[in-house]
Amino acid sequence: MSPRSGDSRSNAPKDAQGGSRRRSFRALLVAGYAVAGVVQVAVAARSKQIVDVPLSAQFGLFQLLPPTYWVGMGLIGFAMVLALRERSEILIVATGMLFLSILAGTPGLFESNARYWDSYLHLNEGRLIQATGHLPAGALGEYSANWPGTFLLDAILMEVGAAAPMPFLQVYPFLSGGLTFLAIFLFLRSTFPRPLAGVSAVLASLFAVWAQFHLSPQSLGFVLVLLVMSIMWRRPVRWRAMSALLFVGLVTMHPTSTLILLSILLMLSILSFFPIKKSDEVRENARFVRRLSLVYGTAWFSWLYFKATGSSQAAETAIATRIGSLISLPESTVNLATARTAENLFTVAPLLRFGSLGIYGLLALPAMAILWKRETSRPLVRLVLAALLGLAVVGGADILGFKGQFYDRCLLLFSVLAPAICLTGLGKIRLPKIANRAVIAILVAASLTAASTVYYQESFNYVSDQSVALSQFLERAPPKSVVYDGVFPTPVWIPGDQQTPLILVTFVQIYPTPLQEIPGVRPSYAVFDSTQHLWYRQWRGIETYRFYDSERASLSLIYDNGGGTIYLTGR
Repeated sequence: MSPRSGDSRSNAPKDAQGGSRRRSFRALLVAGYAVAGVVQVAVAARSKQIVDVPLSAQFGLFQLLPPTYWVGMGLIGFAMVLALRERSEILIVATGMLFLSILAGTPGLFESNARYWDSYLHLNEGRLIQATGHLPAGALGEYSANWPGTFLLDAILMEVGAAAPMPFLQVYPFLSGGLTFLAIFLFLRSTFPRPLAGVSAVLASLFAVWAQFHLSPQSLGFVLVLLVMSIMWRRPVRWRAMSALLFVGLVTMHPTSTLILLSILLMLSILSFFPIKKSDEVRENARFVRRLSLVYGTAWFSWLYFKATGSSQAAETAIATRIGSLISLPESTVNLATARTAENLFTVAPLLRFGSLGIYGLLALPAMAILWKRETSRPLVRLVLAALLGLAVVGGADILGFKGQFYDRCLLLFSVLAPAICLTGLGKIRLPKIANRAVIAILVAASLTAASTVYYQESFNYVSDQSVALSQFLERAPPKSVVYDGVFPTPVWIPGDQQTPLILVTFVQIYPTPLQEIPGVRPSYAVFDSTQHLWYRQWRGIETYRFYDSERASLSLIYDNGGGTIYLTGR
């Protein structure tokens, strides 16, 4: 044995031990930056309370946050960068979940009440199911009667966690944000080259500004779609069983996410017929995709037509009334875009989002072309192409049949796919180092630009203490009273079976009939508040609001808290 070989053997354990120590030190460094960031964010939350989001804030909530918040998020972001450099999946997932969790829960740190009006309605429906022990009876049109999964899960989480309704609504976005990053990472890791999963997940989580983190069916539906797509291609029985279980949960929770998944499977099944000449392995994979599409499609349509009868009838009506308008789809698309932007109160953020979409779209096209030239990458390109075609079909059908109510879900899934497509495709060609860095910088800039707009519409979603007080006051009204318009949360702080039943009617439904000329035998009230005014300016039509606002002088004012007023309009 030579002295050289002896030294090598004796030094091997020391080198391994030294490498382990370096990894441990770097992991502690990442954790240290992350913890420091959390502390800074906590200090920021303690130092400032948001009580109003003015229209002058074109970036919404982000424009009002203190510098200490940005220092904290910067430290957590730096921890993510260090985790990516270490190429440690555990560190990447941990820092990514922490970052997106805080980003999703930011409104709850600075606002006194949970944001987003629909979240109160969704939680209230779950609490009603919990209180009565059954789904809503005789209410086929209610969402919770057709797709009860989310509401049952929310009720279970509240029961297990012994959480009060209002704190639960504020904590939920933190949980939703963390789960969303985990689902994005798992999907990208199982679909694209594994070394790119981390950076792709970080870019996608910043770019996916169409995600919903508040308590809603979509927040869980999006997570389940990604999890199903992560494992549904695996052949072992245990993975098939898990995929089927997750899909059943998705079916009961969110029809739109299920429809998007089925559209992708359908397009992939169609593409599997090409080319005609295929190897035995490719033929077997194609048959597997078609069988999967048939089984999952049958399960969804069975639920839709045998359980979700209210939703199926609504879908049939929408399709029947617009079946003759297929030829006008391009015109409908242009009209919808015009209607949504002509009187937009926020002009900067939509342009930034459009620019980010354009950058990713322009880079994704050559990336897919590069991947298609490589035989080994064609299955991936076929899957991505099926996804894009499926999203286009669902988005077009939404614009045609449902007036653009959920095409943003299609943009959401595209925002998850786009970074990974660009990185995978452009990574297959040899670029000068400076060009490669430039591409990465462009993608990072596009994602950060989109992320800056995530809360630009906070003026519409901010739930003030005054709006909560409006809801509390209306609980004193006689049962079955008619309440005309107003924006106030469902009183989830009161058990559902103890709430005062009210008949809610918007001004749009009665326009142009004056309030005092509406016949009726029930007590009736008109509500006016600042958020309501914004909604009419942005979406419903300001002339309708002004018509009824002009009647206020002739009505009896019975409540005014500075942020909202209630008038008696009937006996």
